Amino acid sequence: MPMTQASHPSGARASPDEALARGLAAHDEVAFGELYARYRPLVASIARQIVRDESTVDEIVQDVFHALWS
Repeated sequence: MPMTQASHPSGARASPDEALARGLAAHDEVAFGELYARYRPLVASIARQIVRDESTVDEIVQDVFHALWS
């Protein structure tokens, strides 16, 4: 059974990704930088499976992270 907020025991620590998501929602630049460093390679890899042009891949990555920040 996947863990949900309701299934976390009282006082359980949030995962690092949950902390980053909270930081991103608060427009924390440090959290955004960590999220970018952690997930940029994955986003770029997925984009490369769809398009082959590296400049287009870079634009897609920029658009994805811009949407997350907005």
